[in-house]
Amino acid sequence: MSHCFILPILVFVLLLIIISILFFLSKQKRNTLTPIGDTALKVIEINNELNPTGYYYSFQDDTFYCNKDATSRSFGYCKLYDETLPLVGMIVDCEPIYFDYDEKHWLIELWKGQYGMASGACAGIYNTANGPIKSPRFNGIFYESILDNDNFSIDLNLKKKNELILHKSARQSWFAGLKLGAFSMPFDLSLTAKITFPNKKMLHECIIGLKNIGYTNREFSMHLKTVTIHFTKPHTTQPASRTRVQETIIQQGNKSNCESYELLNSKCKNTIEKLQLLKDSSPELYDKVLKSFYSKEAYAGYELISPINYKLHCQNDDIKIDEPFSDSFDI
Repeated sequence: MSHCFILPILVFVLLLIIISILFFLSKQKRNTLTPIGDTALKVIEINNELNPTGYYYSFQDDTFYCNKDATSRSFGYCKLYDETLPLVGMIVDCEPIYFDYDEKHWLIELWKGQYGMASGACAGIYNTANGPIKSPRFNGIFYESILDNDNFSIDLNLKKKNELILHKSARQSWFAGLKLGAFSMPFDLSLTAKITFPNKKMLHECIIGLKNIGYTNREFSMHLKTVTIHFTKPHTTQPASRTRVQETIIQQGNKSNCESYELLNSKCKNTIEKLQLLKDSSPELYDKVLKSFYSKEAYAGYELISPINYKLHCQNDDIKIDEPFSDSFDI
């Protein structure tokens, strides 16, 4: 009879031990994913400093992501921006997807590659009711950023040779993620981007845009109002400014900076400590880190285009302007 009582007791004790172990492990995991004490204050401090760049540091997955109100969004998009990327030390694969919907020209663009001292990816959704700008220095459409709402969401999954670099989703129409100190060649990166649309009609127009630039059924899929795009090798022509020689030179510099970043910070426990040490010991390299998140020079073309785009708006809205509108502007 005694054996009948001992067995349930042993089982009960064993269960208590297992539950205690699981509770301890879950607590340890929470502690590693949530900054506490001095570390939490440093995260707040570094994010305050990063705020002008439009990015914030996520302690949970050790990655930098763009804010909803990032400065870059206010500049909209035109091809000049992609042409400028190599000139500011960014070697990035660009994939623009064009389609028309609801009496507007739409653009969804994907990016993946090396942003100075960080490997990362980005996706943006833009539109315009205006036609192309024609001028000696720019010929094309200027797209405007759209307001964030619950109608669009973006999910980015970036891998380097099957190793996960970052994975994050957001209810935003422009979203980006960067892994600081990681160096990559764009062709080594694969981006899986999921974009959810307001309705199926818009989704199908996007699919037409994908097929128009050469995507096959193996490179994308649809589910409800979401398209999943597998972006490995670009189907579209890359910026003319990204020559093979220039890419080699720029990437050598980016790789050297990433190696210096890791060497200087080899004894640091986390990215927050790395940035603090870098700021104190190598201000020049720290400045390059900040420019990996945002470089004003990348949007120099906006100053050329914005006055002309304003005139296009005036014409569309029947607003009087000082100078007669022309299809061709000298910028």
